[in-house]
Amino acid sequence: MTQKDDTQQRLEDLTEEQKASVSPESLVPVPEDDLKKFEELNKRFEKAIDFLLGKQKDQDRTMPGGGGSPSPTPITGSGILPTADTQEAAALLKTIQQAEGSDYSTLFGGKKLSQLTQMTLDEVIQMGNTGKLPSRFGGGDAGYKSGSRATGAYQFMPGTLEGLKSRLGLTGTETFDTALQDRLALSLVVGRGVDPNAPLTDEAIKKLSGEWAALPGNTYMFQGKRQTRYSFDQIKSMYQRNMEYVSSAPAAPTLPIQPQPRQTPRQYPNITVVPSPQTPTIVPFAAPTQQESTPMSMSDQGNKIVNHISTTYPENFLTLYSKLIYQIV
Repeated sequence: MTQKDDTQQRLEDLTEEQKASVSPESLVPVPEDDLKKFEELNKRFEKAIDFLLGKQKDQDRTMPGGGGSPSPTPITGSGILPTADTQEAAALLKTIQQAEGSDYSTLFGGKKLSQLTQMTLDEVIQMGNTGKLPSRFGGGDAGYKSGSRATGAYQFMPGTLEGLKSRLGLTGTETFDTALQDRLALSLVVGRGVDPNAPLTDEAIKKLSGEWAALPGNTYMFQGKRQTRYSFDQIKSMYQRNMEYVSSAPAAPTLPIQPQPRQTPRQYPNITVVPSPQTPTIVPFAAPTQQESTPMSMSDQGNKIVNHISTTYPENFLTLYSKLIYQIV
């Protein structure tokens, strides 16, 4: 008996117990509309249970042998694509690429297709199924070697890509660039029950060999030959070298924050410019004295007599200015 069947049986037993404990007189008829709504909710609940238990419909596809995924991988989770945010994940992805002997523009057989990272996910799937380039790239022969239609850095089979698209809720219009290929590969890693953020072990390699035939641990054959050519120790050594490379990779340069120098006064002839204005000091005028009672006086400067105002007279400017303006003489 499966977990779902056991849960269903327990629900039915509980329902019968509740019915037995309730008298017929206390039962209230349920409107038909409410029953329909309940049935619809129940169906949605069952679908959610099926998804959580991994009971998804298997896709009826046969996949040719090759350097890519031997079989479609069930993907569980929320549909969010993971990213290589840790050194372990980045090293694992690099190791898979090296084992498969491919990069982001590689078709099975070794051909490099520069337009591959410009195609959409749907175009790559169609190219894998037909062997023809998308019409906007000429529509000619893509260049796969006979025997497989594996594509990209992780040698995705078209059936695997279709499965990922369906299970992850992708639209197919996403660009098949390096970032998407990495995230799709990590989804396959997680789907095989391997944590990409943990150190690589023999057990993890064996699980991943069910996805990538170049890894040791599987028995896949292609044209009468085993596809794996590496031992577990060789893969782990490859992974360790990639870890060292990733950890030693220089970080993106950042501009240092320079301290702002203290602002100093600029010197000009007979002028000093200060950085900030000083608060003026208000000094009241002193009361006039008896000696300063006469505002005007005469001064002999050579042969010329000049009228002037005494500098010690408290009303020497403001008062005189007011008197002149208002003609108070």
